[in-house]
Amino acid sequence: MSDNGYTVEVLDANSTIIDYRQLAQATDDGTADRCYQIEFADVNESWQIAHQDERADAAPLDACLRDNGLAVPKTRKEKVDALVLAGVDLGSCLGKE
Repeated sequence: MSDNGYTVEVLDANSTIIDYRQLAQATDDGTADRCYQIEFADVNESWQIAHQDERADAAPLDACLRDNGLAVPKTRKEKVDALVLAGVDLGSCLGKE
């Protein structure tokens, strides 16, 4: 980003999700996407997998599984897969009806 004249302002690097921002122009001209793909995409994917059960929807998914008489698996992916396999609407579980 800096090679293209942009800065990335990190607003919070200590929470579960790193909060940052950059100028909209960096998105408009493609710089942000190029930099993301080269510098951050693999890191982000690894982090997302490692922290999948810390997402805000973990408790609603667990409750939805229990409400539908299903066992509560360990990982988020297993939880979602179990609900989908049981034919449960994920939107209703997450309050997005």
